[in-house]
Amino acid sequence: MREGNIMPFELVRNMSRLVLVLVLAIHPRLALAQAEVPKWSMFEVNLTSSESSSNWYTDPNANVTAIFNGPAGVTKRVSGFWDGSNSFKVRFTPTVEGAWTYRTTSPNAGLNGRSGKFTCVKPPATKHGFLRIDAKHPYSFVWDDGTRYFMWGQSYYDVIISGLANDNWKESVDKSLVYGMNKIRMHLYAQSYYEPGVEFNGYPDAQPYLGASKSPDQNQLNFPYWRKLDEMVQYMASKGLVTDLIVANPYWDNREFGTDEQNDRLVKYVVARYAGYTNVIWCLANEWDLSAHYYKGKHPQNKADFDRMGGILSANDPWRAEGEFLRPLSIHNTTIGFEFFGSSWPTYAIIQYGGWNPDYTNGDKWGNAGIVHNLGHKMPVVNDEYGYIGQTDPKPRIRVNMTRTRLRGAIWGIATAGGYGSAGDFRITPNQKGNVEITGDWYDAPEEYSDLKTMIDFFTTKGIEYWKMSSQNELLTAGKQTYVLAEGGRQYVIYSAVGGNFSVNLAAGNYDARRYDPTDGTEMSLGIVAGGGPRKFSVPTNHDYVVYLMGVH
Repeated sequence: MREGNIMPFELVRNMSRLVLVLVLAIHPRLALAQAEVPKWSMFEVNLTSSESSSNWYTDPNANVTAIFNGPAGVTKRVSGFWDGSNSFKVRFTPTVEGAWTYRTTSPNAGLNGRSGKFTCVKPPATKHGFLRIDAKHPYSFVWDDGTRYFMWGQSYYDVIISGLANDNWKESVDKSLVYGMNKIRMHLYAQSYYEPGVEFNGYPDAQPYLGASKSPDQNQLNFPYWRKLDEMVQYMASKGLVTDLIVANPYWDNREFGTDEQNDRLVKYVVARYAGYTNVIWCLANEWDLSAHYYKGKHPQNKADFDRMGGILSANDPWRAEGEFLRPLSIHNTTIGFEFFGSSWPTYAIIQYGGWNPDYTNGDKWGNAGIVHNLGHKMPVVNDEYGYIGQTDPKPRIRVNMTRTRLRGAIWGIATAGGYGSAGDFRITPNQKGNVEITGDWYDAPEEYSDLKTMIDFFTTKGIEYWKMSSQNELLTAGKQTYVLAEGGRQYVIYSAVGGNFSVNLAAGNYDARRYDPTDGTEMSLGIVAGGGPRKFSVPTNHDYVVYLMGVH
C-alpha cells in the first residue's frame, strides 16, 4: 500500500532482491565477479559438460585445466576432476592477496572457455597456509605463514570405512587432537580387510572404485566413497589437523594396483581432487617394499614404479613449492633406512622402526637410532610406526611387548634425535569391530596418550626452538641410554631413559638448567650451570628424566 509517493521499505527491498536475482540469472558470472576468497581458502569452480559419456574417468575428453592469474604475475595451472554424472570441479587455493582471474581449457566444449574472477583477501587467524619443509631448517616443518609445526600423528588407516557407516570417526579426530596429535594418517584407498577374507564387523566393504575390494574395477569410480573422503578431509582441516593421505598399499596380493595407466590415472585424480586442501600432505604408499617381495598378485610394484608415480604426483601438484619451501611428499618403508634419498620427488623421509627390529628391545634405543640412521640428507625424518599401544602380537617378527615405558622411551628417543612420529593402537575395540589403528574407532589409553601429550607440550610450550637443534649424542661423556639434542651454546635437551648420573660437554656460557619429568610434566630448577666442558648431572633412577638447559646472558 502506498503513502503518497513513498514506497514502503519492505516492498523496495523485496523488489531489489527480485531485480538482483533476474540480473544474476541472465548474467551468472556477475556473481563470481563479486566473490571474495580468504587467502589459503579453497575456491571451487563448478562445471557441467554439455556432452555425455558412459564413463568420464577414462574418457580423454574429460580433461579440464584452469589457468589462474593473480597479482605480480603469479600463475597457477590447476587440473579439474570428474565428480559424477556430467559434473566437474576445479579446486583452487590462492596464496597471494589481490585480484585473480581464471579461464578453463578442455577438449570438452561444455568445460572449455569458462572464465571468472575473484579477490583474494586477508586470511582468518585460523589459516596458516600449506605445510612445508622449512628450507632454512630442513629437518623441520613450517606453515606458509611461518607458524611452526611439530609433527606427531595418529594412525587410523581405514577410518573411511567407519566414516561410511557412522560419525564416530569425528570423536577419534577430536580426542586425538586433545592429546596433542596434529596429523591423521589414513589410507585414501582403504584395504577393507585386515586379514584376507575377514570383514570388519558392521563395516562396509568399501573402496574408491566400484566392485568388491577383492576384484575392484579400476576404471569405475565410487563417488559416495570420494565424497565421504572429502568430508573427512574438510572436517580435519576445520580442526587444524593435517590429513596424511596414503595413496595406495600393496596389501593382499597388490589388488589395489592395476596397470601403469590405471595407477598413474589414480595418482593424477587424487592430486586434482585434494591438492587444493592446505592440510593435505602426501604419502605415496604404505609399506611399498612389500609389494614385490611379499605380496604378489597380478600387479606387484617395484621401486621404479613408485619413482614413476611419485614423479607424477610431484609434477601435478600446483602447490608443491613456495619458493624453496616444499610440500611434504614421501613413501613409507618397513625398514630403518629410507630408500628414496636418491630420487627427485620425496621431500621428507618416512621409516618404520620399532620393537620388531632385531637390534634393540628398549624403545629409547630404537627411537633414537632410527632417526639418526637417516640424518644427513637435509630432510625431516618421521618414524610413522615406532610401536603400537597394546601390541602383544606373538608373531615371530614381534620381539617385545609395547609397554608404556617402551613407548615413552621411543617417543623421547625420536624427538631427541630431531625426528617426528605417529602413534597407533593395536588393541581390539571394546565392540570387537577390529584393531583401532585400522577402524579408526576411539579407544582411550590415558597413560600412553598422556605421556605423548607431555612430550609434545615440552617441545611446543617451553620456548625450546627445536627446529634449530640437532642430534649431538657425541656430547655425552658419561652415562647410559642418554641422548642429546642441542644447538651448541644456546639450548640443550638431554633425555636419560634410565635416570642416574650422566655428563654432557657444554659450550662455554651460563645455562638455566631444569629437570622435567616425562611421566607427568612436572619440573624443577637445577639452578645456573656454567659450560665450557663436561658437566655432570644426576637424576632419580625410578624412571626416565629430561634435563634441559637454556643459555642466559
